[in-house]
Amino acid sequence: MSKFISILVGLLALNGAVSAQNLIDSLEKATKQASNVSDKINYLNELARLTIDEDLEKAEDYARQVLQLIKKTPYPGGNANALQHLGNIYLQRNNYPRAESFFEQALKIYQELDDKTRQGFILSGIGLSKYYQSNFKKALEYLIQAQKLFESTKNNEGLVETLSRIGICHYAQAEYAPALEAQLKVLKISENLQNADSRFYNQLQANLNVGAIYKQLDDSEKALLYFEKAKQLAQQEQDEGSFAGALTNIGTVYDDQGDLQKAKENYEEALIIFTNLEDVSSQSVVCNNLGDIYRKLGKYKESLQYHLKSLKIKKEIGDQRGIASSFSSIALLYMTQEEHAQALIYLQKALQTSVKIKADDIQKEVLKAMADTYAAQENYASAYEYYKKYSELKDSLALSSSSMTEILGQYGADRRELKLKLTQTEQKLEESRQNAERWYLYLIMVAIIGGIMAISLGINLVRKSSRLKNLQARLKKEDDKSTVSKPTS
Repeated sequence: MSKFISILVGLLALNGAVSAQNLIDSLEKATKQASNVSDKINYLNELARLTIDEDLEKAEDYARQVLQLIKKTPYPGGNANALQHLGNIYLQRNNYPRAESFFEQALKIYQELDDKTRQGFILSGIGLSKYYQSNFKKALEYLIQAQKLFESTKNNEGLVETLSRIGICHYAQAEYAPALEAQLKVLKISENLQNADSRFYNQLQANLNVGAIYKQLDDSEKALLYFEKAKQLAQQEQDEGSFAGALTNIGTVYDDQGDLQKAKENYEEALIIFTNLEDVSSQSVVCNNLGDIYRKLGKYKESLQYHLKSLKIKKEIGDQRGIASSFSSIALLYMTQEEHAQALIYLQKALQTSVKIKADDIQKEVLKAMADTYAAQENYASAYEYYKKYSELKDSLALSSSSMTEILGQYGADRRELKLKLTQTEQKLEESRQNAERWYLYLIMVAIIGGIMAISLGINLVRKSSRLKNLQARLKKEDDKSTVSKPTS
């Protein structure tokens, strides 16, 4: 069964880099001194925006102060902005129904104000919330509405964010052609974004997601190209979360190649980072993958522990797609141990969940596993039935080469991939050159030190030889004297 890939979706709209603490301090001071309520509301909303990535409690406090002020002084725009912040805060807390409630309130106000740009960001936020609840069809409806608004207002910042989310919704439903098309659009549009932070983030996000799509299409070479590029961008900007996402996905490639140790190292490093960041959703992904590694290593107890930990998190945050993935992974663990009855229990759960949310890629893998399990029980009639369903679904999901070629050509993906390959080859050559230089210098140093030691040894030998000759000469001289002074008989 396929490893669960880490997909980068991007949580917040209109959030640039977190400002320096002195700006927050200045805004807090300005808020206290403001005599105009509207100014105070604007300052508080800006404080909520600036602190949302670092301190959710503080961000919520600022937003709720705005809602209290609105009761006394009507200010529709400030009210909608605070509600939007609260929606984003509850997205980060994985409380999606609550997030939707705040977004819906904000959307109504922005519609009354005819603010199309803000409506776009709110619709995109609702779409993301629906995605996290595995309601992909509904998510796409909201996201496509947002896309149209951003296109009409020529807002590329909002457009690339929304296209990325459209891509991950298609990916979740194993619709790889539109998923790839959306992510390649993100790469193309984001190259011309004026905001450097936004340009970097969207490029990183799209590289990671394009790699994930290629991974599902069994093209590990191209997947690795994009994952490595995402990793490089994350290192460059010191983005720990994205770096860990790249590590996770690179680990899946090593896993498929049978290099379990490298896969395990990548997963473990990613898990430490996600744990430090308190990113429970990503932790569940890595735990599931580590469970697969331990199964392959024959450490079944450790494998089950990781899978159960992953499943627990996914149930807590309502990640139905993740739950289906965990059920199928646990089933595979029991299949490996030839506990077929137990495996079928989890496969049925995985099948029910994947059918419910239309996660066809997971459903396909589960149907194949059920056919294999029934065959192992010598129940060939059931095995044939499920294998037939698997084959039909597999054929329906197959992406025609003509469709792929058209998409790749339209967005110049082949040229981009060649450039990525050349860049990474150059990096490897440079690393090899630097390593060769280090070895060359090392050998020179060894030769110099060896030469010095040889010279030193030679000098010592000469000195010893000279001292020996001198000693011999003195002894001979002493012997001659002794011979001369000896009386004759």
